[in-house]
Amino acid sequence: MTLNTKSPYLRIGTQYYKKVIAPVLKGSIKRIIPWSYEAIKTDHSNHKQLEIEQYDGFCNIPSHTDHQEKVKTFYNVYHPLSTKPRKMDIPNFHKVMKHVFEEQLDLGFDYLALMFQYPTERLNILCLVSKAKNSGKSTFLALIKLIFESNAIVISDDDFRSNFNASWLSKLLIAAEEIQLNRDSDSNKLKNLSTAKTVTLEAKGKDRIEVEFFGKFILCSNHELDFVKIDEDETRYWVRKLKRIPKLEDDSLMTENLRDELPGILFFLNKWVIKSPRSSRMWFDPKDLETEALIDVKAFWNKIEVDELIKQCFKQPKHDEESIFMTASDISKALKKKYNQTHSEVWVGKAMKRCHWERCQRSVNGQQRWGYLVTYLLGCNHE
Repeated sequence: MTLNTKSPYLRIGTQYYKKVIAPVLKGSIKRIIPWSYEAIKTDHSNHKQLEIEQYDGFCNIPSHTDHQEKVKTFYNVYHPLSTKPRKMDIPNFHKVMKHVFEEQLDLGFDYLALMFQYPTERLNILCLVSKAKNSGKSTFLALIKLIFESNAIVISDDDFRSNFNASWLSKLLIAAEEIQLNRDSDSNKLKNLSTAKTVTLEAKGKDRIEVEFFGKFILCSNHELDFVKIDEDETRYWVRKLKRIPKLEDDSLMTENLRDELPGILFFLNKWVIKSPRSSRMWFDPKDLETEALIDVKAFWNKIEVDELIKQCFKQPKHDEESIFMTASDISKALKKKYNQTHSEVWVGKAMKRCHWERCQRSVNGQQRWGYLVTYLLGCNHE
């Protein structure tokens, strides 16, 4: 009886693959690459005795503590982490985390630990913004890549907008550096993906397939206000504005220092006790993630939105045009009726001022009221 020989080859579905250890700039990484059976026969005279593992197809089941290459009869494409956790001092990790999260440091630890311990949990879209150079955004992304390896990817605006999403939609963590997703279609897509349970995976030349989705998003941008549209009542985002790293603390070797600490970082994340109770569909209580930076972004987009609505609905009357007198309250109610959007009288007043509308006084029911002379445009009938 001839004994079969263990081989690096796989048959997944009807296609053949080979397990390889591919070199990268820092070390190596395990991968599977397409291979042909003809090549196997050419390379191995005893190919009939080779033990070739067989799978019915691919699956994507994330785990950092109990990774299984084979799940039932399917090959798991989620990459196992190559570094083994080990208890050790990790001062540079704590230094980076303190810089990024400051007063929300424990929330930052919870965020990373949730990704590590419970990778299928949906989490808020983390946004790191700063106009300042050397603010630590790139260092934090480097840390994320070190921790999660091939399960994290950095994409561009064009990647995000492309229909061909197979290269990134299957990842645990999708990061975007120096991004500006300020179109309505961008923000809607991002919001939908952040809470989606399944998504449609599309690659060039291949059929579209529906897969389970557990991706988390991190956005980094030099644009502190208009990097993505965030509505007033939106709770999916966590925005942190980063300060410049002081020159004396600027460490060009920080990434290498973090790499040296990686076993300890993994040990820390695995042992960290989550302090935030599950309070929403994205785990965290939105109130806990509210920052001045998030409030500023919402205010910026609220200003633009109210200004545009007013310009669409009203115009300043010319001398020979019929006009009506409306208070800020009247305008707010009109916008609510037409666009089903609520904007306070204060916001309307500020918007009218930005639109260079002059206030005037008129007698309304025997009382002097401040307001504006306006002419309605088509579709904005006033009652």
